[in-house]
Amino acid sequence: MYWRLLFNLFLIFILGIVQVAFVSALPFWLKNINLLIIFLVFILSLRGFMFGFWWTAGMAFILEIFSFLPFGVYFFSLISAFFLANFLLTNYFTNRSLYSYLALTLASLFTYQVLLYSLNYGLHYFLQEDFILNLDKSFLADKLEMFLVNILVVVLFFYIYNFISKNFQPVFLVRGQIKK
Repeated sequence: MYWRLLFNLFLIFILGIVQVAFVSALPFWLKNINLLIIFLVFILSLRGFMFGFWWTAGMAFILEIFSFLPFGVYFFSLISAFFLANFLLTNYFTNRSLYSYLALTLASLFTYQVLLYSLNYGLHYFLQEDFILNLDKSFLADKLEMFLVNILVVVLFFYIYNFISKNFQPVFLVRGQIKK
């Protein structure tokens, strides 16, 4: 049991470091990939709420350590996106199809981004610090590009996992072939 816990902590740490140090340094549109949200949606649907919650808390803590934003902004944003994904998964998306994963990822990404920027700008406003609110065409184009890139990554991960695991394969029961 302790080895499994240590292994999960190691994986959380590695994924957080890869997101902060590697993915954010990639050129062009590749820097917009949000591996944390994508992995959290897959972990939530494959392993359940409690496992996904601890992964979310661990990844949020890793982001908080390496961030220059006020402490708690990443944690609140990531936990809120996780709870929204869990709510949608338990109440609206009963199957594990590609469309479900795309909708869950887009809803989680949108929630994460809105809360991240709102909390950051709100804290700067209430602390009376200088900040620049820049909502021009390039900001919106960058966010649209982020959503499109993450959609492509989700499709890629879904089909890779589908090829490896066969958990998402549809099963059709034929009446004449059922043996008693």
